[in-house]
Amino acid sequence: MRENRSLFKAPLQQDSGRNSNRVQATITRYGRLAFALAIVAMASQYATRIFSFFAHSPEGDHLTIFFVIAVMFAMSFVMFHLANGTVLPSFVLAVIFGMAAKPLFAPVIEARAVLGALVGFGATLILFGGGLETAFDNFRKLFPKIFSISFLGLLLAAFLLSLSASWISGALGRPLSLPVCLLLGAVLASTDPAAIIPVIKRLRFHNRFLKDIIISESAVTDATGTLLTFAILSAFGI
Repeated sequence: MRENRSLFKAPLQQDSGRNSNRVQATITRYGRLAFALAIVAMASQYATRIFSFFAHSPEGDHLTIFFVIAVMFAMSFVMFHLANGTVLPSFVLAVIFGMAAKPLFAPVIEARAVLGALVGFGATLILFGGGLETAFDNFRKLFPKIFSISFLGLLLAAFLLSLSASWISGALGRPLSLPVCLLLGAVLASTDPAAIIPVIKRLRFHNRFLKDIIISESAVTDATGTLLTFAILSAFGI
């Protein structure tokens, strides 16, 4: 009897040990996230003092912008690794850390040209990664489905959203002009940002074609929405 009890106790002790290790690992991961977020928030409080080191140089403005861009890339690399093993996607952490680091990123935020270039570069990398994930033969086979969602579906969504914006604004007594309604429809129609592509890559699909449709549609819809937005801006001279 004692031997049987000892045999039952051994697996229970192993399971409890594994559970405690998992809990400890989870606490460690989220503790690192909290610690990194605290460091970023603290550094943001001293952003003015940090930038003052570059003020004495003739190229102080350029050095400050390059420094902030380097901090952005370093923070992105750290967040990507901190997100592993947690339920939080990396782009969610990017939003949280971005809010905490807003004073630190102020020089780039105020420089519209630099900010636009960084956003365009980041979007290009995401879309390029989505393209690498999908084989061209699969894309060609699935093109009718992707086209119906990314082009026809987006145009229909933009039209319905424009009508909704016009009706709601009229009902509230503050009617919007036609260009504004169309622009709102075009901007809001792209409901699946390309930022979800890295998340989809981590998921396992029983049907490979389903994953290709989701990734391709997410990437192509953003491109189509951007083209539609620029077309409306050009047509109305906004």
